[in-house]
Amino acid sequence: MIKRAYGIANHILTVRDELFIVKEQIMKLKKLTIISLFLVAALAMTGSAWAATTTLTATADSGIYRWYGSGGTNAQDSAYGYDDTLRVRWHGVADSYKLYVKFTLPSDFGTATSATLKFVYTGGANVYPYDAYGLKDSSSGQDWAEGSGYIYPNPASSGLTWRNAPANDTGSGHEFTSDATGVLDHSNTPGAAGQILSFSSTDLTAFLNTDSDKVITFMVSGRMDTTATAEFASRENTTYDAPKLDLTYTPVPEPISMALLMLGGLFTLRGRHF
Repeated sequence: MIKRAYGIANHILTVRDELFIVKEQIMKLKKLTIISLFLVAALAMTGSAWAATTTLTATADSGIYRWYGSGGTNAQDSAYGYDDTLRVRWHGVADSYKLYVKFTLPSDFGTATSATLKFVYTGGANVYPYDAYGLKDSSSGQDWAEGSGYIYPNPASSGLTWRNAPANDTGSGHEFTSDATGVLDHSNTPGAAGQILSFSSTDLTAFLNTDSDKVITFMVSGRMDTTATAEFASRENTTYDAPKLDLTYTPVPEPISMALLMLGGLFTLRGRHF
């Protein structure tokens, strides 16, 4: 009888211990459920809530010119990267200027949500609209260089020129080849030195999102045939700011998302031992 009672007592204790373990498991599962729901909700919010904003300064800029300068120098074969002025003019084929500007995107760049390309107007005649283009990611010439040694009116002998500029239609004073994509076709028109010429559109944002190497080149030309020349500050200008790109983007990986994923992974690993 005593032996039987002892066996029943042991069984009761065993069941009690098992019930206690089950209760602990249930409590831990509840905690994991709450954490999982929190992670799902947080991750759903971070896609729209997390964004980085920065202003990029041009890493290279240069004008390309098709005209005959002093001494009969053919500007088509000359580099003007060290000039402190970027010029834009469409006046037939033989007397036109286009500008090129390059930016390096942030190392954590993921997806652009908005962008504005900006130039500071320094003078000349600003009487017509402009066309802005982007150099396609698949195009050659992404590594173009300004050239060096420019002292007006003596251009450098190497660097970006009318003849070698990527996507430049050398037979047109305002057009580019199929290696370029139009990103903007209208913008404001500044009227005084120091005012900003800005480009911003969904096409510009979409163009940035086609990038794969974090190197972006924009080209600007005039739209109306005229003898007027618009002038903008280059990187070498000591009075006005260099070309800028205001950029809002989603980083990759998103810091909050990564932290939450790591937290979720930690609890998942711990859960295997519950």
